[in-house]
Amino acid sequence: MNPPVAVPTRAFVGNKLLYTQLLTQLGIPASTTQAIFSTHMSAGRLAIARNAADLADFLLKDARYPIFGKPHFGSLSTGAVRIEARNDDMLRLFDGTTHNVDTFAEHVAAQYPGGFMLQSALSPHSAMAHIAGPAIGCVRVVTANDGSGPKPAYAVWKMPAAGAISDNTWQDGILLSHIDLGTGTLLSLVRGAGLEAETLSDHPVSGAPVVGQTLPFWEETLRLATDAHAVFPEFGICGFDIAVTDEGPKILECNDNPSHMMYQRATQRGIQNPDLAPTWQAVADRQTKQVAKIQCALKAKK
Repeated sequence: MNPPVAVPTRAFVGNKLLYTQLLTQLGIPASTTQAIFSTHMSAGRLAIARNAADLADFLLKDARYPIFGKPHFGSLSTGAVRIEARNDDMLRLFDGTTHNVDTFAEHVAAQYPGGFMLQSALSPHSAMAHIAGPAIGCVRVVTANDGSGPKPAYAVWKMPAAGAISDNTWQDGILLSHIDLGTGTLLSLVRGAGLEAETLSDHPVSGAPVVGQTLPFWEETLRLATDAHAVFPEFGICGFDIAVTDEGPKILECNDNPSHMMYQRATQRGIQNPDLAPTWQAVADRQTKQVAKIQCALKAKK
C-alpha cells in the first residue's frame, strides 16, 4: 500500500522526533518533546544531552514532569518509561518505584546512545481513564487514500494491561475494542487472541461497561487523522496512534506499515472482509498506477 518508489517519505514519517516536530509546526496537535539524549544527533532548538551528566542536569533543572521517555529508534514500547515526579535527586516512576537521577541517566546513556526521547507525558481523558486506568491507551485510526483524499478505514481502542505504561499489543492482558467510525461507539471488547480470545462487555479490572460507550472528541480524532495523512497524501494507508486527553486528541506517531492484527482481533474478522476489501483494492490500484508512472518517467530520463 506504500511502495517505496511511490512513497519516498516513509523514513521521515517513521522518525518519531522529526515527524511530531513537523506536525507541531503545522499546528496539528502532537506529542511534545522536551529534550533528547543522543551522542551524535542534532535537535535544533530542542534541549539535547550528549552524556549522562547532561541528561542528569536536564532532569534536575529543566524537566517538566511527568515525562514519558522512549528510545528514538525503538518499537513495541521496549525501553519506555514514565517518570511521574522528581523529589530531590530521586525520580518516581509510574509503578511507584524510585531511582536516583544519576543512576537513571547513566543507564539511558549506556543503553541508548543512538537517541532517547523525553516527552511531556499525557494522561487519558477522564472518561477513558475511568474505564481503562491512568495509562494512555491510544486510539489506532487507519486512514486510506485512493487518490480522492484520506478517509478513515477503521479504528480500534487499545487499552493497556493492568499496571502497564503503554498499550502495546504484545503485553498480556491488553484489551482491544472496535470503534464505530460514524459515532465513536465501542462495538466490542476482546482480550487475547486466537483460540484463547475472550469476548467481554465490561472492563475486567475496573468493572466499567465498555461495549456501547462512546469515546470523547470522536469527530476531532478522525479529523486529526485525516488532516495528518493529507500532509503526506502519497501514502496509501497510515496507522495513527492518537492519545485522547481532556484537552483533545494528539498524535503520538504514524505507522507507515500498520499491522491489521489489532483490527482482526478486535472484530474477529479478517482484514479482507466485504466491508474493507474495496477500500484496499482502490488504494492498491492507485498505487500501482503511481509506480508505473514513476517508472516510466525514470526510463525516459535514461
